[in-house]
Amino acid sequence: MKNVLLAILTLIIGLFVGRYFLGDKGNITREEEAEIIVEKIEEVNKLISLEGNFAEVYTLEQTQKLFFDLIPIPKKAIVIAKAKTYVAYDLSKMDYRLNEQAKTVYLENIPEPEVIVDPELQFYDLQADIIPFNKKELSLLNQRATELLREEAEKEEFLQLAEQNLQLNLEKIIFTANQLGWEVKIK
Repeated sequence: MKNVLLAILTLIIGLFVGRYFLGDKGNITREEEAEIIVEKIEEVNKLISLEGNFAEVYTLEQTQKLFFDLIPIPKKAIVIAKAKTYVAYDLSKMDYRLNEQAKTVYLENIPEPEVIVDPELQFYDLQADIIPFNKKELSLLNQRATELLREEAEKEEFLQLAEQNLQLNLEKIIFTANQLGWEVKIK
């Protein structure tokens, strides 16, 4: 009898110890898939003249018709898009020359501004009763939401503010050069 009680007590202690160390994992089956591709890495020399934060709610409703346009299959998506948007000037496209004897710096071909959008998208309310959204459709949603943010950032007043900020930065360069006895000429 003593041996049976000892065996049961050992079994119970063993179960508690096993549960403590192994934990309750349950029957969890998880499958994940990720495709990350590094397309291009390059050095840049850009002057960010302006930064803005934009947000939008993008709603898509589409209907696909099957069987000779008899059966409509609706899909709906709501995307909340937030983005940091930058206006930058690629200084690697700008030409400069130095005339050391005359102590003059010539800045030429100041490039046009580039709008850079860094979006953060959250998908809400993806409704697709029969045919769910596929990766290509979600990618197109992402692309379209980003395009709308870019269009908003490319509006005239945002680019004008960036141009004004570029002029202020150039004035600082001119002031610093003048303090050092150099002249800056911009073409």
